[in-house]
Amino acid sequence: MLGGLRRRLFGISSKAVDFQPDILAFSAIFSSAHPFLMRAVEVLKAHWPEAVSVLGGMHPSNCADALLEHPQVDYVGVGEAEIGFTDFVRAFNGPDRGLVQGFHTRESLQPGACPVQCEMPQELDALPFPDRARLPNHLYRTIDAQPMTCIIAMRGCPAGCTYCNVPAIAGQRVRRRAASSVVAEMEQVLARWRIHHVAFLDDTFTTSRAWVMDLCDQIHAAGLQESMSWSVLTRPDLVDP
Repeated sequence: MLGGLRRRLFGISSKAVDFQPDILAFSAIFSSAHPFLMRAVEVLKAHWPEAVSVLGGMHPSNCADALLEHPQVDYVGVGEAEIGFTDFVRAFNGPDRGLVQGFHTRESLQPGACPVQCEMPQELDALPFPDRARLPNHLYRTIDAQPMTCIIAMRGCPAGCTYCNVPAIAGQRVRRRAASSVVAEMEQVLARWRIHHVAFLDDTFTTSRAWVMDLCDQIHAAGLQESMSWSVLTRPDLVDP
């Protein structure tokens, strides 16, 4: 599998011989992706050695110190990085690059220290929808091969399960998008990409019954109940009997 990844990465880099990136940004959610993440960093840094590598996502946020021991890793962004990474890019060519909140180097992060996180977005409705035009949408399928996509409607989880790192990264206070914003994104994926199933990736979707009922009402008002299906993640003690 790593050999296949290497061939694919070489294919990407060979198609962009005239492209000289300043930043190589990588994101990983799960620790199981670690071997693939590091192979990707090694291959692309070998092709563009002058580029700065930046790692982010749940996995790097939880082991920033370990990842920074790798010589090909230049920065790790810890936490939700929409604000922080934007600031990092803006400061990239100036003297303040290393001062952006939440972005750490092997020199700035002391061994055993708890890394400072990026500034956390509070108003999720202010964030743009994902640019799905840049994604291979045809590859995303349900178990029965229907076109699907993922939507995040909220962040944070109040549960505090000992085996889960979500509260440590996203907090225990739930920040929700407006139901109207979520429905607008559903309408977009249906109209533009003919996607009929949405998998909500929120960790605990039913923390607010009122919000869920509002979303359902707006899905019906938009006429999406006949053309779209959706699935969620939640806890059994947060579902009506």
